[in-house]
Amino acid sequence: MLTLEEGIALAFASSTGMYPAQTKHAQESRKLAERGAEILSRTLFWAELTPGKIQLLVRVLARRSANGRGIRTAEYMCDVLYSIANWLREEGLIPERAAMPRKNWKGRLREEWDPLTGVGPAVNRPRYSIHETAALFRALPQADPRLALLLDLAAELRIGQALRARRSDLVLDAAGGFGMGQFVVHGRIKKPGETVDLHPELRERVDAALTSGYLVAAEATYREQAISNYYLFPSGRMKNGRATVEQCTERHLGLTAIRKMFRALEARAGVEHRPGRGFYGIRRTATDLAPEFTSDSRVLNRLTGHLNSETRERVYQDRAHELVRARAATVRRDMRRYLDLRRSSRPTVREWLDRFGL
Repeated sequence: MLTLEEGIALAFASSTGMYPAQTKHAQESRKLAERGAEILSRTLFWAELTPGKIQLLVRVLARRSANGRGIRTAEYMCDVLYSIANWLREEGLIPERAAMPRKNWKGRLREEWDPLTGVGPAVNRPRYSIHETAALFRALPQADPRLALLLDLAAELRIGQALRARRSDLVLDAAGGFGMGQFVVHGRIKKPGETVDLHPELRERVDAALTSGYLVAAEATYREQAISNYYLFPSGRMKNGRATVEQCTERHLGLTAIRKMFRALEARAGVEHRPGRGFYGIRRTATDLAPEFTSDSRVLNRLTGHLNSETRERVYQDRAHELVRARAATVRRDMRRYLDLRRSSRPTVREWLDRFGL
């Protein structure tokens, strides 16, 4: 029988484990799994990893938490352990029913966290106001051109996914809703990507970056077929506002570098830097603003790359956003006015609609 320690070692073996490469995600997952095994006992057998043991792990983490923080880490830790168990079962290394998760275990985890910590899970979802967002976009022409193009193309999407885009992800044929091309953002199973149709203004900015902007050298080499592909958002320092072909073919910008660029943009725009906003703050603002322009849930989900409306509405949207409050106030006033009219002269519905020009 396999112990937790042995199973984790097998799951993260470089050539035979559950991950094809030792990515940052794989390394972080292993750290979480090993931390969980340390709490429960590394010599615990996988067959003994019952829902009760997972519950014990959560309770230990909750008691160690500061101010209710750490619920996401606890959830990820349990998720990693269950993922390893699933892989071990598929490999026939542990019994078929070993380490099976309890139904709705994530919901139970969250229900337990609040009373155990006494303060509830800390949810920090700061966002920019509409005025701050407008100021950021006004300052965009003075920002690093890589950041400017990235936000033009994917401000409403997951920036980490968009950063990995290559030239082959930019379709400049007569495709998309405007017939002016598309920008493809690749995703994963739980975090899907998205395809952005280029509108005329966006196509103009893309063309400028390729023909006279920071990507001009790489684009010329690409069209000469001297290179097969290149990164649209290359890492490293640029000279005279342009990236070299070597830069564009070596690696894309990392999250640390792009966050520094964004902080510089905040400073130029006169917007206060607050931890937890950044690119997520822009995306959350988009989810608040978009319903003012369309009520089609399919469009709203495509705009921000969500699989369903529940996540977008529950996690990203702000119920108390200023536009929502203003619209609620307008509806409230119209309802009261309608009731007032009904009390006084009892007009018909048609008469009421005519009075308000509807």
